[in-house]
Amino acid sequence: MTHKDTLVAVSDAHQEDIPAGKTEKFTYHLAPIRTVTSAVTPDRKGDEVNAQAAVASLESATGLELAKAGTTFTLGPGERELSTSSGRSSGVMVAVVSIDTVEAPFSYGCSNDEEKSVRGTLATWQPGPYSSLFKCGIKETLPRPEAEAEALMCGQVNSK
Repeated sequence: MTHKDTLVAVSDAHQEDIPAGKTEKFTYHLAPIRTVTSAVTPDRKGDEVNAQAAVASLESATGLELAKAGTTFTLGPGERELSTSSGRSSGVMVAVVSIDTVEAPFSYGCSNDEEKSVRGTLATWQPGPYSSLFKCGIKETLPRPEAEAEALMCGQVNSK
């Protein structure tokens, strides 16, 4: 099973120049950049797989809450904006939204008879997106979604 934070939305870059002793509010408008759908992909054409049973089985085995099969991640009406207040700061800021995606191969019908066994991959995610802000050009290791967003929105790759 693989687990990874996946970037799904990003804001435009915003230049901040807030002097000491002052606080400013700003709203970042998020735009979706990736679609994630909870689905099962069998390894052969014609295989019928109960996708929700695969999700339930993985939830049972891992203890994770996972998105139902057939659903697509979308930002809700209240999730397309990230408002924040900031004190003294200077630099180019970007807001990101990520989700924890999960992918796991599976097999059932343990048999040498290919007609009775099915193998495939379940790709889904854990409900509850994460949002964060980062400063372009920061000299620290960024989490995976922020590093991807930095390359996309700031024109540089965070290699720390």
